[in-house]
Amino acid sequence: MDLEGDVLIITVGQAPDRSLLQMEGVLDARGRFDVDQLTLQSMGKPWVFVGGDVRKVGFMVDAMGEGLVTAESIDRYLRGVDIKEGRVRDLEAYQIPLRRSYKPEPEVPWMPPEDRMHFQLLEKGFTLREAIEEARRCVACGPCLSCNACVSIGFQKSLSPVEVDVARCSGCGHCVYVCNYYSAHLIAIAGKIVSETDMFKCKSCGMCVVACPSQARTMVDDDTAERIATVYSSLA
Repeated sequence: MDLEGDVLIITVGQAPDRSLLQMEGVLDARGRFDVDQLTLQSMGKPWVFVGGDVRKVGFMVDAMGEGLVTAESIDRYLRGVDIKEGRVRDLEAYQIPLRRSYKPEPEVPWMPPEDRMHFQLLEKGFTLREAIEEARRCVACGPCLSCNACVSIGFQKSLSPVEVDVARCSGCGHCVYVCNYYSAHLIAIAGKIVSETDMFKCKSCGMCVVACPSQARTMVDDDTAERIATVYSSLA
């Protein structure tokens, strides 16, 4: 097949080398670039400007757009003029589609007052199918370790810790970006930047596991998927 075009751009996906960046102090405490979102100027090193895939993995057009932003910022910086004057971020508002996970909380079924002539619980609770539908409302807010309900009711023996396969890890920083508990961070091992988990801060929410593009992060001995499959099979 022959395709006509004006320009052919060949891209190769690779992970950035963050060792120099850490030494230069352009990363924040979580291993991310600390830059002004309008000008892409480093907050700690005003003569450094960052854009493209080295800052965040995305589409080529996004990297090209950030290249234009940084080019204008560098030009203004070298000319000694205000790099923010007259510049705004054009954000287009759009309607966020509703998802199943946004469903409102269902009403808890209560026992009628005329039937409460005893000391039993007044709440009827959910059926198995209703409980599964309620679980689908989870928006992955994260503090599973603070809840621990699945352990207390015997659904799981314990919450699974997160394990990092150093050989697979590329040091991209995705896990650092999504972790809300400052547990995931980047370290240098034998000259290679990889991620590590601070288990004292980890909530076992699994957000970093889902976000990891190289599947380097896993939940140790996690059999949740098998348990859920068993529950669904019982409803068939």
